Amino acid sequence: MKKLTRLTAALLALMVGLALSLPACSSQEAEPSAAPAAPSQVPVGLAASAGGFADVDAGAWYAGAVDYVRKHELMNGVDGGRFDPEGTLTRAMLVTILWRQAEKPVVNYLMQFSDVPEGQWYSETVRWAASEKLVAGYGDGRFGTNDPITLEQLNLIFQRYTDQPVTDGIPGFDGSFRHATREAMEELGLKREDIFVTTKIYPGSEMANPEQAIQACLDRLNIDYVDLMLLHHPDRNDVIPYIQDLGIVVQGWYPLGGRGHTAELLGDEVISDIAKAHGASSAQVILRWNLQKGVVVIPGSSNPEHIEENAELYGFTLTDEEMAQINALDRNEKHDWY
Repeated sequence: MKKLTRLTAALLALMVGLALSLPACSSQEAEPSAAPAAPSQVPVGLAASAGGFADVDAGAWYAGAVDYVRKHELMNGVDGGRFDPEGTLTRAMLVTILWRQAEKPVVNYLMQFSDVPEGQWYSETVRWAASEKLVAGYGDGRFGTNDPITLEQLNLIFQRYTDQPVTDGIPGFDGSFRHATREAMEELGLKREDIFVTTKIYPGSEMANPEQAIQACLDRLNIDYVDLMLLHHPDRNDVIPYIQDLGIVVQGWYPLGGRGHTAELLGDEVISDIAKAHGASSAQVILRWNLQKGVVVIPGSSNPEHIEENAELYGFTLTDEEMAQINALDRNEKHDWY
């Protein structure tokens, strides 16, 4: 998923502000606001700025959103009086925006993220977000303070925050193309059996009530069934055989560790020793271990050499002892979750 820029964050913060001013699940539509007044003419040689930020021109299409987040103290910009519209939005920044929108509540909650020490500018905002169950952090005990927020994560966090799909209608977000599949089928003259549709449900409330979550997906898509339903984070050593016995395929979404964990995984002593014994790389050993467990792997890389290496997995076989050694490395963690 793509990273969010601060500009996108400003627009979404504006949406949250508007969404929170409406009753939850309201069936009425808000009246469109009046068009913003045209900016006053600026003498030649002088640059008009929005929200007091030197890098946001008052005539920019997003200037109104920046004015809103500055006026409501949701975002204060970066050093040098800049907003940095093309900068990256981090997870800590996002929960800070939501915390400020909620009027900076103070909570008494035991926060146990290893990368969120007390006394930082984001400490109380993360504490509040965790207490509200907006975020759960990663499986290794980290919150991922400086990790860039993804569109997928943002959509889920916003839905938890407002109890309504506030990102509906924004291209690129889950749920934003409601009924688009059905409309495209009709326009192209396709039957349902002519296409293959994939969607997913998340851990938490959706996984706790899968029938309801799946029906909600079908309602949003306006189709009778889906061909592939993804269930996030079911794969543990003791769970995989059970799932496979039910005829369900297990997929390794981040088989090489995911954000912030790849180097640690590839440098593991057990895996490195096994790799040396087979004249293979650590990445190849990990991928081969998955394949021998019957797990479909999707290693991501933009490096042509790594892509080729990741495909060369069939010239060696791990022994039962080596498989057991790697299985024993399980720390019961789930990575790259929110």
